[in-house]
This record gives sequence, structure tokens and C-alpha cells, in this order.
Amino acid sequence: MNASPVPLTTRIALGVALLLVALAFVLKFSGKSSAPVPEVASIAQTQAAPPSGPSVSQEVVKPHGQPAISQSSRDDTAVSETSSDAIISKIKTALARSGSRHTYTTFTKLAEMVDAKNVREVMAYVQTLTKAQEKSMLTSLFLGRWAELEPEAAMAYAQTIPPGSARDWAITSAVGGWVERDPAAGTAWVQRLSAGPARDQAMQTIVSALAENDPQTALTFLQSQPASRNRQNLYWPIFSRWATTDPSGAAERALQLPAGNNRDAAIQVVGSSWANQDPEAAPCRPDKVAITRSKLF
Repeated sequence: MNASPVPLTTRIALGVALLLVALAFVLKFSGKSSAPVPEVASIAQTQAAPPSGPSVSQEVVKPHGQPAISQSSRDDTAVSETSSDAIISKIKTALARSGSRHTYTTFTKLAEMVDAKNVREVMAYVQTLTKAQEKSMLTSLFLGRWAELEPEAAMAYAQTIPPGSARDWAITSAVGGWVERDPAAGTAWVQRLSAGPARDQAMQTIVSALAENDPQTALTFLQSQPASRNRQNLYWPIFSRWATTDPSGAAERALQLPAGNNRDAAIQVVGSSWANQDPEAAPCRPDKVAITRSKLF
């Protein structure tokens, strides 16, 4: 018996149903496999995007052959340059060309590099020098610097030098540095010294330092001191400095001094200094006693 034919509408309905089933199947599995794609694309875009914003730090690339120098390296270099070994090495180099006119300037700069940590090693080396002139010069420079840092320690060291001119100059240098730091304390120490060359030299150092700032104060200090055989020489730094800044005032004050060698020395130094500054206005005879505003006769 032959089967009856399937109606057209039924076949269409079955076809549509099969098509819907197939479409649902495709959508189900294609959704699972394609869902991660946008996420991957987003990650790729994030990685490829250039960094922006203030929180992003960029590494600075140093030119080839020029390594970066850290702050600690700079500090280590500064310390090594001011070590006792480095200063002593530079002293030796300068002594090797001691005939140069720049040598003393070099030694002065080296003295400024000395500090309380290295000064004793530097002074120990200086005392090993065999040439008396070089030894004396460097002792004076470094002792003066030491006295600016530790005046009592520097003075104690100066007094360990054997008696003689070298010791006297060492004490004078220490006094000079001490007065730079504490004029009152340095002056008080010198006034306790016994009469002699060391005291005379130290006193001249103090008077010169005082005169540099205030000649009148230096003169007052000098006149308060007991008379000494070297006192006449102490008027020179006072009136020389005074005449540099106020020649007329220096001349007037010189003429007010009591008659004698001290007054003559003061007038002479004022006349000489004034002549160097202004030959036209300077006195032609500084030993005369009349004075005008612009000339000393």
C-alpha cells in the first residue's frame, strides 16, 4: 500500500523547524568560542598603548661611554681628595716644582683643605722635610689653619717645637689663626707670654689683625700694653692700614701721639702710604707738625 504524500505545509513547517534547530546549535557553540576574542583584543591594545600620566617613570638612558655617577660616589671622591694621603701627595708634587711662582698659592689652597681629622698626619709629614725654608713655611701655613679649627690644640703643638726661631714663628702662626676665630681668647693667651721674641711676634700678629678691622681699636689696645723694645714696630701696621682708608685722619692721629720714636714712626708710615696713593696731596715733609685738611707738612 502506497504512503500518502506529506502535505506541503507540513514539509515547510518541518524545514523551518530543522532550520531553527540548526541555527540555535550554531549560535550556542559559536558564542562560547568567540566570547574571549574582544577581551584578548582589549589586552593587546592595552599593551600596545604608549604610557601616559605623571605616575609613569621613564628610565634615562646614559650616552655610551658615560656611566651614571651616584651621589655616594661624588661624596666618596670629595672625601678622598681631602684625605691626609691626598693632601700629602699634592704637597710633594708642589715641592717638586718649588721654583714656580704659583707654588705658594698652591700651598695656601692646600692649607684650606686641612681639617681636624687630617691635620695631624699632614703636620707629621711636614716635620720630616729636610729643607728648613720649606718646612718653616708649611708649618706656619698649616698651623695657622689648625688654629682656626682647634686653637688650643694647635698652640700646644707649636710649643712642642724645639726652642728657636722656628718655634717662635710657629707660635705666631697659631696666634694668627686663633685671633681669626676668637680675638679675645687669642689676645689673652699672648698677654700671658713672657717677654721675648715669641711674645713680640705674636703681639704684632694681634695688632695687625685688629688694625685690619679697626685701626683706632688697634691703637687703643697697643697703648694699653706695657712698654717694650719692639713697640715702635707695632705702630706700622696700625697707621699703614689707617692711611689706606683715611690718610688725613691717620695723619691727624699720628700728630697727637707723644713726641718720640713711636710718633715719628707713625708719621713716617702715614707719609709714605699717602704718597703712594696721591703724590699731589701727600706731604713732602712728613716730619713737620702742621696739618691741613688735605696735606701733612
